[in-house]
Amino acid sequence: MNPTYTMAIEPQRCLLRVTMSGFFALKNVAALEADRRKALARLGCARNTHYTLVDVSACKLQPQEVVGAFQSALADTRFMSRRIAFVTGSSLARMQVRRMMTRDDADFFDTVKDAEAWLFEPVPWRATG
Repeated sequence: MNPTYTMAIEPQRCLLRVTMSGFFALKNVAALEADRRKALARLGCARNTHYTLVDVSACKLQPQEVVGAFQSALADTRFMSRRIAFVTGSSLARMQVRRMMTRDDADFFDTVKDAEAWLFEPVPWRATG
């Protein structure tokens, strides 16, 4: 199945929506990442203040080198979102995405509605230091 993705921005909510399907190659990850950076520039939010919702429910399991490329892109602090929610289909896809994410501000959901609710719920204040 050929890879496809769409991106949409919601500037009023500082939200980037990404929907992905199919089986990606490294060149597809590079293209998606370039488009993500362009979308973030158009979004107009301050650095690292946007929210990201990624629907991978139609994605196939990806080869390890593709997982590594996605992991590197998601770990780039210059483009990291405040919170990121993943909508996953199968439990295998969820397990694969979990391996990519090592952030406290990431979570996994069965529906877009649940993912959006979590993204925009108030975060409790935590003392640091």
